Amino acid sequence: GADKVWKASKRTPLTNHPGSAHEAFITIPAAEADKFFMFVLHEGSVNRWIKEGNNDFALELPRHAEWDRLRLEEEARKAAEVEKAFVGRRAFLEKRHEREGKGDISFASFDLERDCGAIDVVCYSAEGGTVAKVEIRAWLHPRLGACSLHLGVLQ
Repeated sequence: GADKVWKASKRTPLTNHPGSAHEAFITIPAAEADKFFMFVLHEGSVNRWIKEGNNDFALELPRHAEWDRLRLEEEARKAAEVEKAFVGRRAFLEKRHEREGKGDISFASFDLERDCGAIDVVCYSAEGGTVAKVEIRAWLHPRLGACSLHLGVLQ
């Protein structure tokens, strides 16, 4: 970022070539280009971070008027997308009472931290009471990437 603070991160492997050369190619959409491109290396076998001394590697990127214009367009598009998503949030919350009524075994709702969204979990009996079904419904803020569910049953 412009203030050398990470705004997001991704991992990509370095491709190993004969002779111990390693490389990676990264494409940055112009609308997402910031003042600095930050990176570190991670040695997974020993969980070690390789940096430039105590600092992350930082490559300064020059500013271009076209990049700034594209960034403004992208910010406006994302703002409209968020507004549209919040309409979906209102619809999600309006149906909460309906989901809660379905839960003849249990119901819980959770508000996610940092305004990331809300989750409703309902458990109800089915198939004549021989099984319990669990439905998990969530409204997630559009700034989140793809999410997956990790679950288990505890005693």
